[in-house]
Order: sequence, then C-alpha cells, then structure tokens
Amino acid sequence: MAGQSETSRISYPLQVALNDFLTDLAIAQRSAGTIRFYRQKLSVFLAFLESSGITHTDQLDANAIRAFFASQNGRSSGGIHAYWRAVHAFMTFLYREELLEHNPMDRLRAPSNTYRSQRPLPPHSPPISKQLVETLRS
Repeated sequence: MAGQSETSRISYPLQVALNDFLTDLAIAQRSAGTIRFYRQKLSVFLAFLESSGITHTDQLDANAIRAFFASQNGRSSGGIHAYWRAVHAFMTFLYREELLEHNPMDRLRAPSNTYRSQRPLPPHSPPISKQLVETLRS
C-alpha cells in the first residue's frame, strides 16, 4: 500500500483499537486488575505515539515502538518489561484482528528483566526441610 507503513492492513484509530482490546479482555473474563494494568500502560504508550503524530494503525511500525521504549530509559527493568508485555499483547491483538499486516513486535528484542518479584525461601535446618518434604509427599 503506497504511503502506508509495512505493518498496517488498514487505517484504524489507535484509541478505538485500545477500546476494542480492553473489551476483548473483558469478554475473556480477565480480572479488573488486569484490564486496569493494560489500560494504564497502553494509555501511556498511545499518548507517546500521539505526541509523535501517530494516531492510526497505518502509521505504526517497529521504529515507532522502538522510539517509545527509548523514551522510557529512566524506568526500572521491571517497569520497562511491564510496558513491553502490554505493548506486545496489544500488537498481537491488532495483528490477530487483521488491523496489522505484520506484528511489529516480531522485529524487536524483549528487554531484559532483572527484577524478581519472588524472593527465595530462607534456608531451613535439615529437620525442617525433611518435614517439608514429608508433608509434600503425603
């Protein structure tokens, strides 16, 4: 398509697409917290795109997404990864709905995530460890 990015099938407003995505999550019975997570992260993403003049799917490409992640360089690795998960899910939705010819996330490398939400268990004395194993086996 002349004048359109290599990833878009049609010109579709990104704000409408976000609403469609959130509706899809609700239909799939995702929790209110999950929907809130996606709404918050993707609203920041779309605000960045809009400030760059990108408001429709036919303007979206891997370079626009790279620019967004480059603008997030003050965030923790866990914060960056949270945005990555949200943007990836949104792009996958757009591709699945045939609003994108290709998923632009396929051209990007996922950021490393050094944040670990679960802490290792503290060391136990051998008798306690033995009790734990026996409890799990029964």
